[in-house]
Amino acid sequence: MLDQYKTPATGIGGKFELRLSVDDAHTLRLGTDWRRSSGAMNEIAISAFSGKVTERRQAGRVNSDLGLFAEDDRRLGALTLTGGMRTDRTVISGGYYATRDAQGTPTGRSDYAKHADWTVTWRGGAWRALSEALAVRGAAYSGLRMPTLNELYRPFVVFPVITQANAQLRSERLEGYEAGLDLTPMSGVKFTLAAFENRVKHAIANVTLEPNLRQRQTRISSLADPEVRRFGHTRTGAGRGVAPRGDAAPCRRAVRGRPGKRCAACRHHARPLRASSTWSEGQPGAARQERDRRNHRDALPGRVYGSGCAPHAVGGAAMGM
Repeated sequence: MLDQYKTPATGIGGKFELRLSVDDAHTLRLGTDWRRSSGAMNEIAISAFSGKVTERRQAGRVNSDLGLFAEDDRRLGALTLTGGMRTDRTVISGGYYATRDAQGTPTGRSDYAKHADWTVTWRGGAWRALSEALAVRGAAYSGLRMPTLNELYRPFVVFPVITQANAQLRSERLEGYEAGLDLTPMSGVKFTLAAFENRVKHAIANVTLEPNLRQRQTRISSLADPEVRRFGHTRTGAGRGVAPRGDAAPCRRAVRGRPGKRCAACRHHARPLRASSTWSEGQPGAARQERDRRNHRDALPGRVYGSGCAPHAVGGAAMGM
């Protein structure tokens, strides 16, 4: 049994962005952002048989990310182009794992070397209105995810299986692309079809070393995430409700599994079909096209994972899983 009596974590950061409107059809964004997450684990291992303390453990330290990004948006009649690049200085530092016996006498300590790296990611996309009723779009993008403090430093036990941390983990890399179309057959009705595929390189997973021993490693070279989504959109008033529809699965292993079956490699679940409809206030055709153009420019894929230009998540600080 474990008593995690103190697991403090802190996340801080900031962002500065300059938007330059070159003209009505051309916008340039330049900026920088910084994030720092720190955390510590303090836990006591207690024997399930005797109820006595067997070991005291401490682990943790700091992840940080300094990013510089630039993005250019340009409208050429019915065509909107956007492209961006981002470079990240990621630093993993101060990591340690220490143990003491029940009386508080040190029994072991590991201090891990600092690791710093520069990574360049990118993003590009296009949106074009073929008519007032039909528009097409496409995008390609890349991103990164730093390992979390838990993945780096915190081992855990789900009896009888021990899962070891790994301070040598490095950032995951994502590359993907999307293509889609929007159909507006009549005022207030819109249908969207989108297909995309994401691939994660150096994916972090729990790798089995022995029947009762696992370790977080990057032995999985690539995970694929193909997906097709279909959306219906109806505007009939001021109310709004959303429930997407699509055939989705986070990786090929989950695709072959049942909906809800857990993928052993990426720890995600296959998902069943879903249904969708949204309601929002109607807009004239020209205003609707301008709104859609901006939405697709600002919602290109890759931002959640860490796009080529937009800020993205650094490894989480929480140590008390």
